[in-house]
Amino acid sequence: MYERHWRLSQPAFRSCAPIEFFYPGRSHEAALLKLHYLVEQRQGIAVLTGMSGIGKSCVLEAFCSQLPPTAGPVVNVLYPQLTSAELLGFLTTKLESTAGGSVDGHEGLDRVLQRLEQRFLALTEEGRHPVIIIADAHLIADRRVFQTLQLLLNYRRANRIEFSVVMAGQPELVGQVKRYGALLDRLAFISTLTPFEEAESLAYVRHRLSAAGGSAEI
Repeated sequence: MYERHWRLSQPAFRSCAPIEFFYPGRSHEAALLKLHYLVEQRQGIAVLTGMSGIGKSCVLEAFCSQLPPTAGPVVNVLYPQLTSAELLGFLTTKLESTAGGSVDGHEGLDRVLQRLEQRFLALTEEGRHPVIIIADAHLIADRRVFQTLQLLLNYRRANRIEFSVVMAGQPELVGQVKRYGALLDRLAFISTLTPFEEAESLAYVRHRLSAAGGSAEI
């Protein structure tokens, strides 16, 4: 009903809206700047937190859409409840698929690690910088995954491999990461999204209505 009242060409407040509907509040803009810093400065790992519905997915989508050509491929881990071995297998599969490689799901972990290292090396030699995004990381069930990420970062030091990891989740993710001192020490930053202030809320509504084709003043 509100689309007709405001003379919109499409719904203005869908949760899964095109990127032009994204309105960055103050904390969202700060998070975007930090994420770009992560990739531009070839940093290893960072954490993005915020309450449910506050815009983490929107920030990450905007971040990915603004990456330079040398960044990528981007691997989105949308199901965080993988075991550490499953996570390594998933990353290998995704990174190799960008090169048209074949995947064998019956290989041992040692072979998976070899293939993952080789793919990282190949991408680094091509001047590429892969980005791994783990969504809803506060739901990680296998605590060894945190240790696996810590050990995975060792490849950056030992072999000068380039890649970055972004862990996104609700605020309790920070406490979970802090239990692993070696991983915490390697964090480039922790960025926390906060609710809109009153002026931001008004700007957000106006921006959404405008993106949906509306022109009437509120």
